[in-house]
Amino acid sequence: MTTPEGYISAVRSKKEWCNGSLLIIDEAHNLMKASRGGELDVAIAIFLSLSGTVLLTSGTFSRKRDLAQMLNADLFISKYRRTKLIVEKVHAPDDFNVVPAPKKLAKNIVPTLSGHVYNRESLRLNILKEILRKHQGTSVIVFVPTKAIGFCLEESLGAPFHCADIDEKEKDRLVAEFNRGNIKTILATNTPMR
Repeated sequence: MTTPEGYISAVRSKKEWCNGSLLIIDEAHNLMKASRGGELDVAIAIFLSLSGTVLLTSGTFSRKRDLAQMLNADLFISKYRRTKLIVEKVHAPDDFNVVPAPKKLAKNIVPTLSGHVYNRESLRLNILKEILRKHQGTSVIVFVPTKAIGFCLEESLGAPFHCADIDEKEKDRLVAEFNRGNIKTILATNTPMR
């Protein structure tokens, strides 16, 4: 599993794992985005030039039939049960203030296990706690922009944090328990949650 840039770099470095016969690209609708499409296009072209097969997956491809025809590709459209998605927008100042713990701490400040401090009285944190109370009993994923924020929220909310820093077996366990409904709230960065 890699990024398009990582794959291109690995091919240039002649990494052995690049000799596969199937390239699977998830979220392939990014081909249509100026910010990501160029790298994806190059990665696909390189892989096809090495006689590989490419599988593009996306739940949001626009003009998929036209794209399949242009690429001379087979098109498979699966029917699936959509999950109801509720998005909560928070309009509050970014006052969580996560920073690495300074060498000298005030007496009432205790850093997290990850070595960070944060504003435990944050308005944004209190709004998040209220949202979680409102949806108590339902499955909730809270996406965080940084690992530091994730580790601080893990401590504050008592919810597990899924990120690249944890062991693969623990990642798999968290996802399995979340999918079974045994874990109701999980924090995550953009690491893949299989």
